Amino acid sequence: MGSRFVRPVFGKKEKNLSGNIRQLVESMLKGEISDVKMSAALVCLKHKKNPELYRKVFPVIDRFKKNTLKFRESIEIAYPYRRKRFSPYFLIPASVVLSLLPDSSIKVVFHGENLPHPSTKDIFDYLNISPLTVEDSYDFLKNLNISFFNRELFLPEISRINRVRFELNIRDIFFYAERFFNPVSSDYVIYGVCNEREVEFYRSFLEGRYRKTAVVVDREGTPDVVSSGTVFVGEKL
Repeated sequence: MGSRFVRPVFGKKEKNLSGNIRQLVESMLKGEISDVKMSAALVCLKHKKNPELYRKVFPVIDRFKKNTLKFRESIEIAYPYRRKRFSPYFLIPASVVLSLLPDSSIKVVFHGENLPHPSTKDIFDYLNISPLTVEDSYDFLKNLNISFFNRELFLPEISRINRVRFELNIRDIFFYAERFFNPVSSDYVIYGVCNEREVEFYRSFLEGRYRKTAVVVDREGTPDVVSSGTVFVGEKL
């Protein structure tokens, strides 16, 4: 299996490698490869970690998204899907607060799904503000300026391969990409990293995906704005 499968996917030329990764991810999402081959591919991709290479996954993901409406003038709050602990109290970014003000036009987008470990969706379920359909999520965003999108609904292909990913328990390519799945094609994003060394990785990884980004550098690696964190805002962060 190794020689017949891994060699064509991970060639020596970067151009061919990028194209093969797009084909590989598409095959995963379509269910065209076995769990064994998928596991091997995810492990190999982990050892090929490279922002320019990893961002090739986004065009594939965008083709599979079930959403049809776009809210360009919105902010994606890119929480990691794997939270360290459960807490119903967000130290939410200022953008969320602004979206709740009367006559505000700022729209704020969260997304996630229920997982075997604590997740962002658990918090929205706890607060009883988790929409049941993609249409409900759109209505929330349109009328309330803030909404949550369930990945099981807008990108079920990823949810279907979670079992393999959880068995591997590694930081695979989807670990880095999933919080930037951008369900309504927002032009703006705020995300967190644990240290300033990661800023350069994500700057390259997200190139061309947003008009402007904000990065919170704090040990938790979330976009929560706290006194111990540092915030960078720019067009290429």
